[in-house]
Amino acid sequence: MNNRLKALFVSMTTFDSTLRYSRLLGSLTSYEAELDSRIKSDKFENTAWAIEAKNLLKRSKYFLDKYKFDEAWKCFHSAQRQEIYGMNEDERIQTCKILISESGKLNKWRMDAIKKLIGNPESENYSVPTTTTVIRAIDLKDEHYDNIYYQNRLTASLYRMLFLLLAIVSILILCFASTCITDSDNLPGHKTMIYGVILFGLLGAITSSILFTRNQAASSRISELTTNSFIVLSKIAVGVGFSIFFYFLLRSSLLDGIQLLNFTLSSDVDYYTIAFVSGFTERIAQKAMSLILGGEEKK
Repeated sequence: MNNRLKALFVSMTTFDSTLRYSRLLGSLTSYEAELDSRIKSDKFENTAWAIEAKNLLKRSKYFLDKYKFDEAWKCFHSAQRQEIYGMNEDERIQTCKILISESGKLNKWRMDAIKKLIGNPESENYSVPTTTTVIRAIDLKDEHYDNIYYQNRLTASLYRMLFLLLAIVSILILCFASTCITDSDNLPGHKTMIYGVILFGLLGAITSSILFTRNQAASSRISELTTNSFIVLSKIAVGVGFSIFFYFLLRSSLLDGIQLLNFTLSSDVDYYTIAFVSGFTERIAQKAMSLILGGEEKK
């Protein structure tokens, strides 16, 4: 009962858990059907690898029900590797060909290690690697994706903490604007202007995120980091933060005597327009994400 309540709490407090749950559940369900069909058709019911593969799938479902996605994926990958024991030479060759093609997505040392283990399946005098060798090569590939997933989880957790801190600071700023900033003669409508800047900055940041999401949907690569709900919200908050910063910068005395713009800010609309454009600075956070994703190849 406690485990179910804990799993429910995790699912309610993690925006993307339902999507990850559905994805893994679909993979488990389809693979389990394929595995059962293979075991029955080739009469592998009593073989050690078939029994172990089924046990690993059960463990994967067990961890999935507890929303322990990392453990569930590892058990699932391990179950898939067990199937190699039931392959004949032709099937192992086809598996090696696929693995060689997929190794191009991995970092260099893993790609080189896989090629050394299984050789070149396209060569004329190709020596078919043993079952153990193929399993080790696939394990290198699975380990790479497990590491990426773990790194993504760590980064997402860090962003959740930063987003929480940013939300607290934003609330404090709004309270400060409501209580401490007055509409003085020198700054007519200053408080109202700040709220307008926040709204237009938010509009710009959301617009920028929508445009990026459209481009992301056309990509063949699934990136958990760039599609994580908390990270998307954090990027939007970055855009709003820059909008507020630029507003105070333009209204401050720091730019006195400096011709920063080729035009004069004479109305509220000018500030709102700059706030909207400033919202697109959420791409800075996106650039940071790209650097993180690019760094994965060097691990």
